[in-house]
Amino acid sequence: MFSKSIDIIRENWSFYLGFIMILTVMLGIQDAGYFKSGGSVGTTVIWLLIARYIHRSALFGLKFAETNADRSTDMRFGGFILKGLLLGGVAIALAVPFMFLTLSPGSGVSGLTYLVLIVAFLIAYSVVLGLAGSWLPADVYGQNKGLGAAFKRGMSNFGSVFIRILGITLLGVAIPIALVIAFLGAGVSASVVTEGHINVTGAIFVVLMQTLQCFCITVTSVVLSHYYLTYEGVLPGQPPRREAEPSTDAFKPPGQGGHL
Repeated sequence: MFSKSIDIIRENWSFYLGFIMILTVMLGIQDAGYFKSGGSVGTTVIWLLIARYIHRSALFGLKFAETNADRSTDMRFGGFILKGLLLGGVAIALAVPFMFLTLSPGSGVSGLTYLVLIVAFLIAYSVVLGLAGSWLPADVYGQNKGLGAAFKRGMSNFGSVFIRILGITLLGVAIPIALVIAFLGAGVSASVVTEGHINVTGAIFVVLMQTLQCFCITVTSVVLSHYYLTYEGVLPGQPPRREAEPSTDAFKPPGQGGHL
């Protein structure tokens, strides 16, 4: 699955570069003190847009810029984004209670509290995607798109999907945290904008971290798409099965293709 992810990145490198630049600029704007709350929502939506393109590429064997002959899977972004936000919201709801285990009366929020919240969220997020993550590629592919069908697929492959997603999400968080600690230890800011000026070192750091996040999201999307296609018994690039329409021959008069 790593090789498939690398192939997708290589074939669509210009799109990835554009997304990384947009995300870096958005983070720079937030560092400057603008749109901090709205910027987080916008960043999440962009990540979901990237994920949808990746799912489409993994499911249909298409480059990001290519379209299907009937364009049937090219224009539906709203449903995918809503489902992604719902899955993320469920993971947050599952993780927040663990944060209170580290709080004591009269004390503020400590670094341990944030660490517990991050770890709890990563585990909860991996559990949610392991159980219902195929809801996302199903929305793109168009076959068995319901949440109930997603849970059935998740229950049959939960262990392997959970372990893979947890591993890649831990990697995508552990490396940035380690680098931020190293930056702070060296007295270097990891922000794109510092005191109203562009911080070149921080900008390079953010670009590297966004690149890592793109890779992690690509692998996660490929994993979900792979297990979705495997469960549904279809090959990458194969069109979704359609319901067979009832034949109208039986209603035609004799001599016009009907049956006596």
